Amino acid sequence: MARREDNGAGRGAAPLACLLLCILWTIPCAAVAGFTAGTRPGRTLLQAGDGGNGTLVFDGADGASVNETAGQLGDGQTLVLEVPSVALEGPLAIGGEDLTLSGRRGGGARTEVTCAAGQPGLVISGKVTIRDLSIIDCTISSSLVLAQSEVVFQNVRFKDNKMADFLPPELEQGFLDFGGSGGGGAIRADVNTTVTVVDSQFIANEASQGGAIYTAGSLFVNGSTFRRNVATASGGGAIKSNADAANLQALQQSQVSPGVASNEFVIRGCVFEKNNAPRGIETEPFFSASGAPIEKNDFFGAFGSPSPSGGAVLVWDVGRVQIEDCSFEKNTATTGGAIYFIVRDLALPIGAQLVHRVENCTFSDNTADLMEGPLDARINHGGAMFVVSLDKEIRPQLVDCQFISNKANYGGALHILTSSQSAMQVSGCEFEANQAETAGGAVLARNIENLAWNASNVIRNEAQMGGGVMITNAASLMVQGVNLDVNATTGTVFIPPGGGTKSVFEGNVAFDGGGLMCYGCDSISIQSAEFRNNRAAGNGGGLSFLDSTPTGAIELGTVTLEGNLATFGGAVFLESASNFRIQAGSGNVQRTLIRGNKAVVGGGLFLALKSVLNNKVEIFDTELSNNSAIRLEQLEDELANDDLFRLANETIRGNVGHDRDSADFFTNCGEGGGGGACIVLSQLPQRAGADVSVLQSVVTNNSALNGGGLFISIHGDTWSSAACTIQGPASVPCRSARFLNVSVTNNFAEFGGGGMFVTEPQSLFATCPGGLALLGLQGSFKSLADVINEVLTASPSDLQNEDFVMENLTCLVLEGNSVGDENGWGKQGASQATALLLLTPESGEIRNHTSNTVLGGGMGVSLAIVDMFGEKVKGGNPDAERPVIAVSVSVTGETIAMAKNGVATFTGLIGFDESGNRSVIFTSESLTSTSMTVEIRSCLVGEEEENEGKGCQRCPNNFYTFKPEQECLQCPEEAICTGGATLAPRDGFWHSTPYSPNILECIVRDACQYRGRASNLTAFYTNLTALMPSNLTLSNEEYPQCAEGYRGVLCGSCQPNYGHIAGGQCEECSMSRASIIGIIFVFAFWSMLLISFEVFNSILTNREMVLGARNTLTAIHVPQRNDSVPTDYTPIQGGKSELVSLFERTSANGGLRRASSEKVVGSFRKPEERLPPIVPLEPRSFQRQSTHLEDFWRRQNNTFLQSLPRGDSSLPDVEVEDMTLSEHIVAAENLTETVK
Repeated sequence: MARREDNGAGRGAAPLACLLLCILWTIPCAAVAGFTAGTRPGRTLLQAGDGGNGTLVFDGADGASVNETAGQLGDGQTLVLEVPSVALEGPLAIGGEDLTLSGRRGGGARTEVTCAAGQPGLVISGKVTIRDLSIIDCTISSSLVLAQSEVVFQNVRFKDNKMADFLPPELEQGFLDFGGSGGGGAIRADVNTTVTVVDSQFIANEASQGGAIYTAGSLFVNGSTFRRNVATASGGGAIKSNADAANLQALQQSQVSPGVASNEFVIRGCVFEKNNAPRGIETEPFFSASGAPIEKNDFFGAFGSPSPSGGAVLVWDVGRVQIEDCSFEKNTATTGGAIYFIVRDLALPIGAQLVHRVENCTFSDNTADLMEGPLDARINHGGAMFVVSLDKEIRPQLVDCQFISNKANYGGALHILTSSQSAMQVSGCEFEANQAETAGGAVLARNIENLAWNASNVIRNEAQMGGGVMITNAASLMVQGVNLDVNATTGTVFIPPGGGTKSVFEGNVAFDGGGLMCYGCDSISIQSAEFRNNRAAGNGGGLSFLDSTPTGAIELGTVTLEGNLATFGGAVFLESASNFRIQAGSGNVQRTLIRGNKAVVGGGLFLALKSVLNNKVEIFDTELSNNSAIRLEQLEDELANDDLFRLANETIRGNVGHDRDSADFFTNCGEGGGGGACIVLSQLPQRAGADVSVLQSVVTNNSALNGGGLFISIHGDTWSSAACTIQGPASVPCRSARFLNVSVTNNFAEFGGGGMFVTEPQSLFATCPGGLALLGLQGSFKSLADVINEVLTASPSDLQNEDFVMENLTCLVLEGNSVGDENGWGKQGASQATALLLLTPESGEIRNHTSNTVLGGGMGVSLAIVDMFGEKVKGGNPDAERPVIAVSVSVTGETIAMAKNGVATFTGLIGFDESGNRSVIFTSESLTSTSMTVEIRSCLVGEEEENEGKGCQRCPNNFYTFKPEQECLQCPEEAICTGGATLAPRDGFWHSTPYSPNILECIVRDACQYRGRASNLTAFYTNLTALMPSNLTLSNEEYPQCAEGYRGVLCGSCQPNYGHIAGGQCEECSMSRASIIGIIFVFAFWSMLLISFEVFNSILTNREMVLGARNTLTAIHVPQRNDSVPTDYTPIQGGKSELVSLFERTSANGGLRRASSEKVVGSFRKPEERLPPIVPLEPRSFQRQSTHLEDFWRRQNNTFLQSLPRGDSSLPDVEVEDMTLSEHIVAAENLTETVK
């Protein structure tokens, strides 16, 4: 039953509504008109209120349908469905002005409305309010809002409604928005409409676009909930607000006001949860109004161009967008997990408000990911939001929002793409635990002219590139500490109360750019920010800047970078950027602080100048302190538990740049290079200019393997002061460096350069302003080697002299730096190896060297590898372990020695040549060589010549020789030969000189043996360099053959105070002094008697004795002098036979040799016992010539005789026969023994 609660006023509008409904739904006009003209018989009309307005209540009591009852409504009236549920027979048409359709009243109960099969639920036109309903299971949208309508939905529940891909033709004709087909599972609103939704719920609705709401007009939503809505084909899992150019064209054709371009989209206090837009495709790139691609600089070209998506919301070409106090959770789309904004060129009316603002919203666990269909990860942009703004008048703003645990491929939370003249503001926001598979863990921004980042924090986000934020493709960023705001109408910037908080980037993780990465940026300005504990497996733990536009500039102001970690550049990594500047804000007494960071290379900073056009680096008012350049293993340990780094481990190793043994290890400062900073100046393009300035900065308490404070890599002579003057050649680029008041103190290097390590300091020319130059005038150019040397060589008095310091030491202060105890060198400054320095022999020459033996003996030849400052290079770099080559025609053997810890030792380098001085040159690649002089001696006694006089070989054990030109001889059985010239008689044997091979058995064995005799005799030959004269006798003390108490030939005589006893032994005398005197007296008395007798007898025998002596001398061929011995004296027969037989046997054997058992006994008899005359030896038995002994030995280079003056009278004329030296000695020996 239906009852009217008014007086019938307002019926005049009914015919117009009827006419519209008849056109759309083919309902018989007459029936509807009749229904609206009056009431059925028996109905009760209830009136309420004044002014003619009333309420029509439907309770279903009389069997009338709700469709029939709705036809009775007039303008200003309300239809109340006072029933629990209503099943529609077809579309429920609600049209008119100020109409209301309401469910049950009181208690918050809703009337459940079920749509007819294959029909929409409500068809609304005019100004209508729908409230307190629950509309479910509609298959062609639950609510259709026609053009020129204003509709309010309050406390309405839309559940499980769907929108067909296309409306039936009779319905489609009523819509001017041709692009909305299949859109709006719960509500579809046409162009030039305003839909307001208050305190409503949209659950599990579905459409091809705008799963819950599709609108081509303005939309206002307050306090509503959107859960599990799906856009199956296009975008806007919950809502799509579409005012694109197609709609605008349709409006213009219908002569409808183009105000659609200024549509409004305002959402406040809403919840969007688990909405989904699973399908998306890659489309054509975005173009500007001129038709050109929006991105003119494509540094990072991996981005795809996605079709519109948006898991919760898709807003397309809407002039005013405001989303406030909303929550977006677990929404999913291919692009823009929660929100997809796209604004192209709009036809905006004058005075239109141009605002896109999201404020005080929370985005958590939203995802832009592959969902359905053949999709490409290149379009998975913006885990929470994807913003595309092609109209420079649109300036999106994010204010006081939270982005937590969102995910995407590019831009884990937020992805921004704008025209080159657009701007966007992020203020007071928090980005935490977001993740991007590729780039921009929290935020990725492209092409934007000005992204203003104000007091917003980026915490624990993750990506491969830009763990926190990535800026690329000519985009610009300004990070401020104050919370700036912009007036939406005038653009005026003001600072709200409580501003001044710094932006914080902390705990972010990436492969490159832990906190923030700039790849091909335009301008970056970071002021009043903190970067703490960010990590990068590759480059830039805190900040990474790779490439830039030619006019791009990067500036760091009052920034703190602390506790960051990376492979290259713990705090900051910069490569190929045009302009880089570090300076605290104007008038700010604070410094830029870079402290406590770690990296394998460049603990604090890594700056590599590689830009083709311009390379300008300015570091002012900066403190680099407590940073560390660590080993690669240490970095791996720190990153061991991180999945991202574990997967990238091999790439990390490759990114270190060079193998530790590589010759170009120092190209990028090397592993552990540059505790405070690594500055690479060695990779500039050929014609690129460069300008480096470091002023008023402090480098202190940093540590590294090399370059504790600073490491500067420079190569070649391309840095020249001449090119920076007006007269400089145009073809040579200007490259200059300037240092002023740079303090490098208390830094530590385990290996080289506690303060600074400069690879080639002589190649870097720097300006050191001195004196008046401090006032701004050009200072003098000098090499950095000179600059460092001036510091290193300054005396204490110089340091106290203000004029000296002002003029010479204004560049650098190097003080208190240190190196490792074992392998460190260059406490204040060090360089790459530049030269070889001979350590041993220290004099640079080896004298008296034996050919074909090792140079330097047991110690060998050692060389040190030294740097530009003369410091010995030690461990920690390839220079300390490199090959050194010995070059000379006079060396062989080990000609290459591998240096260890900066020292190369040749232990097997053999000097091999004829006697004389030879030069050996030592070289190593890229190092200045050095040389050594080797004096090769003649062969010594005990050595035999080999290789045509180019070698000397010492006789081995059991062999000996006395002449180098003679081969080594077999040792006699009676001798001991320990090698060389050693020829020592065994116990019981004796020879006349150490060089005599004629070993004789002693008469008394005990005379020629004692403990240690062998070692005493062989010691004589130690270090023997030349023979002594053959007639130079040695005492028993000099050559101790005889035992104590014995002396003389065959040790047959007794020493003083010793006497012979029976058997021939010598025994020490034991008589008293008185007895000796008595014996002497008796002996003297008897001697007088014997002398008298002998004188008488000698007269008789004189002649015979003279003749005997002459015959003896003639037999052994010794030159005779004028003797007075009688010539007719004849030796006794016994003596003759023994002596002659001895000479005959020796002559027959070609030399004076005899067995050790042969004895020489010379005895003479009385004249009457005359023997036959001695037969002369055959002339052919000896070939002899007379020579002076001095001349003979000087020819043999005898060092002993060379020490005597020529013509020394102590060297007699003797006859030296052409036989072995041993034969000479034997002849002289036999003569001596015979005469004795």
